[in-house]
Amino acid sequence: MFLLIKLEESVVHLASLEEVEIQAIENACRACDWNLSKVAGILKIGRTTLWRKLKAYNLEPKSGVVE
Repeated sequence: MFLLIKLEESVVHLASLEEVEIQAIENACRACDWNLSKVAGILKIGRTTLWRKLKAYNLEPKSGVVE
C-alpha cells in the first residue's frame, strides 16, 4: 500500500515504509559488497535484525558476490 498526494494537477507516488526500508537495505548491501557487519553498522541495526529483514524481504546477493 502506498500514499498518493495530488499536487497542482499531478499525482506523486510516496513509497511505503516497507519499500523505503527495502531500498535502503539493498543500497547498503551493494555499497558494502554484502558485508553484513558493515551493512548493519551503516543502517544502525543489529546483525540479527538485518538477517531477519533480508530473509523477510527475500533479499540475497546476486551470483558472483561473496557474503
